[in-house]
Amino acid sequence: MKVEMSVLLFLLVISTSLVNGSCPLNCSCRNDVSGSFVNCNTRSLGHIPNLPRDTYELYIHYNQISEIPVNTFVDCDLLKTVYLQNNKIRSLESNTFINMTNLYELNLSGNNISNIEERAFVNLTSLSALHLTSNLLNCSCSIYPFWSWLIERASIGTSAKCSDGRFVISLRSAALEKCNHNHCISHDCGLGTCYIEPMNGTAQCVFDDTYIKYCPEDEDAECDDRITNKRIKRLVNDIICVSVLVMNGGSKDSLSITCAHSRC
Repeated sequence: MKVEMSVLLFLLVISTSLVNGSCPLNCSCRNDVSGSFVNCNTRSLGHIPNLPRDTYELYIHYNQISEIPVNTFVDCDLLKTVYLQNNKIRSLESNTFINMTNLYELNLSGNNISNIEERAFVNLTSLSALHLTSNLLNCSCSIYPFWSWLIERASIGTSAKCSDGRFVISLRSAALEKCNHNHCISHDCGLGTCYIEPMNGTAQCVFDDTYIKYCPEDEDAECDDRITNKRIKRLVNDIICVSVLVMNGGSKDSLSITCAHSRC
């Protein structure tokens, strides 16, 4: 009977290991009722290893990690704390931290992060502490998505600073208005309307309940070319719409149908 129980216990341990994954090489792990506690700090690691699926706490600071590949943590939905400070991470790409609904503390301080892409943080519903001290964040237009994400989530405590020493949350909305990729002003919208989102102040052109996004007016030459081409297209479309209106004796229905199909 004791032999059978020992065999069953062994098989249970093996099956659990196969489902959740094993402890990464050069790391130490501890298992308890919450899952796996993984300690990989100060191991000269150049990348984040594959983690057990039931990892709930990860210590991986003081290493040589320079990037976090997209979906690194996609299977670790039990993660509550991640300590990645004092590595060499340069940027955060879109979907780096996504759907980690149990994560409440993320430490990225002491890295080389200068750029945080739009949607780098997605659906982190429990996040309450985001540590980003001692990074040289570029607070030009590229900071706008991260800044607006923070402003809408005042409950998240963060120490993120720009390379010039300013706190990211202290940046003025007026100064970043030109950076908004959804920004429009009334003359951009032609026969549409410029709708201001009540929650975050972003503006978009609306045509028949369809949102049309425009490139922001900045000093980038390629961007200016796209603006010019879009304005020419809108002007042509407006002329077509007015011509149809005249030809149909001012029929409002004809105008709305034609304009709806002539917009992209």
